[in-house]
This record gives sequence, structure tokens and C-alpha cells, in this order.
Amino acid sequence: MKKLYQVGPKKTLKGGIATIINNINKSEDINNKYDIVNIETIDEKGKLVFIKSLVLSLFIKKDSIIHFHVASKGSFFRKYIIFKISSKECKKVVHLHGGGFLNFYDNSNNIVKRMIKNMLLNSDSIINVSDNMQNALIIKFPEIKYKCIRIYNSIDYSETGFTFDKKENLIVFMGKLIDYKGIYDLLDIIFAMKDNIRKRRWSFKIAGNGEVEKVKNFISDNNLNDIVDVLGWIEGEEKIKLLEKSKIFIMPSRVESFGIAAVEAMNYGNVIVCSDVGGLPEIVKSENGYVVKNNSIEEYCKVLNHLIENNDEMREISQRNIKKSEEFSLEKMFSNLIKEYENL
Repeated sequence: MKKLYQVGPKKTLKGGIATIINNINKSEDINNKYDIVNIETIDEKGKLVFIKSLVLSLFIKKDSIIHFHVASKGSFFRKYIIFKISSKECKKVVHLHGGGFLNFYDNSNNIVKRMIKNMLLNSDSIINVSDNMQNALIIKFPEIKYKCIRIYNSIDYSETGFTFDKKENLIVFMGKLIDYKGIYDLLDIIFAMKDNIRKRRWSFKIAGNGEVEKVKNFISDNNLNDIVDVLGWIEGEEKIKLLEKSKIFIMPSRVESFGIAAVEAMNYGNVIVCSDVGGLPEIVKSENGYVVKNNSIEEYCKVLNHLIENNDEMREISQRNIKKSEEFSLEKMFSNLIKEYENL
């Protein structure tokens, strides 16, 4: 059986790339065709695991497939070293994650730019997670067009038994609490909407790690504790229960590659209100929610105030979104990956 090496973070870490690697490892279809080996480039302990990954890379079998999960900065440099020291006789797949990859290229010095271009030119396949990301990459590097393919990130789709009428008047944000995920835009939105939120008896819940204390301080300093709850990092059953309860999922990201969190929220019948970056406009059409251009605080407030006063519209969108989320099932992603592996 041919070896399939997955090069990326430890599969139990928090974050989107680790989740994808973990899902690939659990796929029966992929395991039936390939012997999966994980080369972990980062874990909770620090640099020691990367040294181990370099040693393992020297022993990769020549007829293998190596699937590199690549993002910006440190993620790129770790994968690039392994890309260069591994055998040229292997088939190499570069899977680009993170909406900031081209910004990383544009802001790098000439040496790093040459490294990025070298990896792209010498790969056998380049997987992009959205059409938006793929089109931008091809404009920048037209010579790689023939080897690019778009494969959407996916969710573990589940049949949900809840009804919309059991949901609460709740708006949820899930993601890292840092600027490029739009958390501070969200705080401005909450402050601007606070009177109508109280009047209509709605509330916000914010889930994620990152600048948690800074976010809590803003909420406390502006007397918003009665309408905002900061939960920290949540996962598993706690995450599912929150998405089952909420009616609106807000995603005001400034940078995004795909937007898998929006698909997860759709699976549980949430109306999506999001920015117009990355793959989000490919996921969220007019029948699935609202896409706000240029992260306009005024427009977010207008949309949210409209929704919280129109329960029937939200009920209709909720049902459509449950069905729409089926399009992003893990099975579809596995099938597309296997096809790409077989075409190498």
C-alpha cells in the first residue's frame, strides 16, 4: 500500500489545519487506499517535535505522496524545509490554508518570495480552499494554473433533530479573539446596537481563545456584561449545544481563506452574517444570510437589527442552511482528495 504522509501540526491541536489532518486520518476511504503517516511539525511542547519531523523526512519512501498543509510565516518555513529535504521522486501536494498567504508573499523579502515560488513551481498539485483564493493565486503565478484545484474544507455533517422555535434570541461569534478575525469590529457593533439588543431581549456569546482579557475589559468598561458573555475556547458537545441554541452566527473576519465556521453554524440552522472576504461569499448567498461589504459597522447593525425583528425570515433561512451544509460534507472532501491523489 502506498504511503501518504500528512505534514502539518499535531492532529490534536486546536485550529482548522489540525482538524483537517485529524479528519483525513479518520477517513475509512483514504485509509483503505493509503497507509497514512503523520509528520508533525508543531505540537504543545515546542521545537523538539520539528527536529523529529526533519529526521522522519529523510526516510520518506520515494514512491510516496507527501501532503503539505501550508499557511503563512512559521507554518510555511517549517513545511518548506521538509519540502526541500524530502525525495524529489515523491509526489508533493501543497494544500494552502489561511486567507493571508498572498499577503504573506507580498510582504516578504525577495529571498522568502523565491522560496514560496520555488515550492509552488516544484509541487505536483496545489489545493486551494476557495475559488477566491485560487483565482488570486493564479493571477499572481499564472504558470501554476494547470496544477491548481479547489477543494472546499468540510464538516462532519450531522442530521440535527432540533427545531428553530426552540432556539434562543442569541447571536454567536466563534473564532480566535484577534483583530484579523474581526473581534474588535464585533465589539463596536455590540456597543452600537446595545439599546435595541436590550429592548428586544437578545444577547451575544463570544467563544474562542486569544485576547480574551482585552475583550472582557472592553465589555466591562462599556457596561455590556448584561448582553455579552465571553466563554473562552469551547469544543465538542459544548460547541454543538451553543450552535443549536443560537439563531444568528456572525463572522466579521478581515482575513479568511474559506470560512468553515460558517458552514458548521449552518448545519445547526444559524443565519449567517459575515464579511465579504475569502470564500465566505461562495458559502453565503442571499438565501443563506447576509454578506456585509467592507466590514461596515453601520451595515452590520442594519442587518442584525432587521433580523432580530423578523423571526419568520430567520426561520426560513435556518431550514435552507441546514440543507445547504450537506454540500460541505467530509465524504465529499475525502472523495475529492482521493481523486487528486490518484491523478498524481
